Amino acid sequence: MGGFSSDFHKKLGEIIGENKYKFSKTVGLRKLAHSLNKKRLLISCSEQSIFALKIKSDMDSLTQFVLGGAVGAASLQDTSKKTILWAGIVATIPDLDVLLKPFYADGNFVVIHRSFSHSLLCTVLLSGALAKFTFKKETFWRRFQFYFMILFTHALLDCCTTYGTQLFWPFDRLLISFNNIHVFEPIYTFLLTIPLILVSFSKWSVSKKSAWIYLSLFLSTSYLGWTFLSKTIAHRVITKNLKQQNIIYDKLLVTPTPFNSILWKAIVKSEDAYYFGSYALWDETEQVTFYKKQHKPALLKRIDNYCDTETMLRHCDGFPFVVGDSSEINVYAVKFGPVNYFSSPQFIMPFRATKLGDDYKFKIVDNRFEEGAVPAFNQELFNRLFK
Repeated sequence: MGGFSSDFHKKLGEIIGENKYKFSKTVGLRKLAHSLNKKRLLISCSEQSIFALKIKSDMDSLTQFVLGGAVGAASLQDTSKKTILWAGIVATIPDLDVLLKPFYADGNFVVIHRSFSHSLLCTVLLSGALAKFTFKKETFWRRFQFYFMILFTHALLDCCTTYGTQLFWPFDRLLISFNNIHVFEPIYTFLLTIPLILVSFSKWSVSKKSAWIYLSLFLSTSYLGWTFLSKTIAHRVITKNLKQQNIIYDKLLVTPTPFNSILWKAIVKSEDAYYFGSYALWDETEQVTFYKKQHKPALLKRIDNYCDTETMLRHCDGFPFVVGDSSEINVYAVKFGPVNYFSSPQFIMPFRATKLGDDYKFKIVDNRFEEGAVPAFNQELFNRLFK
């Protein structure tokens, strides 16, 4: 137990340190990507944006840590440093499923991640186990409530992102995703972090500390509410443009972009093509430009009897973009959107099926740097936000 705790604290410190580095230093995205790739604490989940770097696909660990700290302090009505720190550590436990990655092929792990460790079943069982052995001075029910609220809010926050969370595993493998907030959302994190720091290091009265904890939860939750409203506005504009441009489609997905809740991507699926566009709430007009990209869903029939194909399609969550030919089939999980905002859409990190004789070999191809997508995305994002 001591060795595990030591390793966990070390990893947690490194992750928090990386988050500070990301937000406090002005560095090239290529340098950041190489840095994270070397440490390999975070994993690639085939995400079609710049933050498909080897960066984890759930909310970043700092955000989950401070959310857990605030929720735990409010639930137990204890604003001591010890309780806040312990609650923050507990909040990161669901993401320890990344430690299982070496035991799975990339294609399988992308659907294992955010499954059992983020489920309601695991939340209940883990809460009961932790409650049995800690905070003995409190009643079991209060201890259980403390842990349940911390772990459940972790899963709920991850449900707000595009990746999706298997909340009802193992009874239902549905990926629940509200698509209202990006995994890197500094405003939400800031609204939790600053009050938590003040509470932890001030000499305020208990009542004042409690008030600041509740204020942080109120403001951060209100911001989440704003992201839903912002998305609703963008969705209305996008659907209006689709109708005006006579684009017939089967599915529409509106997804967030990094560091903001203003700019939204549109992923539009039709029978044999996708349309990609973007809309920012402060755009001068409500005109949305859609870029069409043909795809070849018929190619999936060549590999539909492989377990890897089923796994891949589950990860794509209804939005597989298929290109190539019978010898090499590339499938992109375009629910995360393209890596660019202007001109013809570009995608990275395909799930590739290569024909070898009468069989197919499957793998996720890390082609981020070969395609030049990483350094280009930084400029594209800000150009699009402020065009």
